[in-house]
Amino acid sequence: MNSIPNDPKTINVYLKTPAPNRPPQPDVDDRRPLKKKKPATMSKDAKALRMIRQITDRYVGHGYDNRDLEACFDDIMKEERRSVRIAREEDEMEAKLIAEEEERERQRKLLKLRPRGNHTLRNRSMEYSKLKARVDLLERNQRY
Repeated sequence: MNSIPNDPKTINVYLKTPAPNRPPQPDVDDRRPLKKKKPATMSKDAKALRMIRQITDRYVGHGYDNRDLEACFDDIMKEERRSVRIAREEDEMEAKLIAEEEERERQRKLLKLRPRGNHTLRNRSMEYSKLKARVDLLERNQRY
């Protein structure tokens, strides 16, 4: 059961038939792994520039997507209501601070005024101590 026949006529036919097309065999050199390239020696300046580029290019492509920046009418109105509320709170705080400052100024002016008329020394010292206590209280509240 040999694959090659023994008959001379068939041997000629067998030898005349072309061999099946096969891809060319790679050279022995192609099978060897390629040599690794030697890393290029970098100067200190080049290394520093490379580090800076790595730092600045870290988020390249992130954050420049405009698809999420669309806002509908409800989002805009929600933001407007929030802005109005914050502005109102800031105005109330500022008005409160102005009123407290005016009250302190008024109390200071009262302290500077001397009582006139038939007031005794005792009444003057009591009035002064009351006004002084109020000014101190207002100043303590201002700090906190």
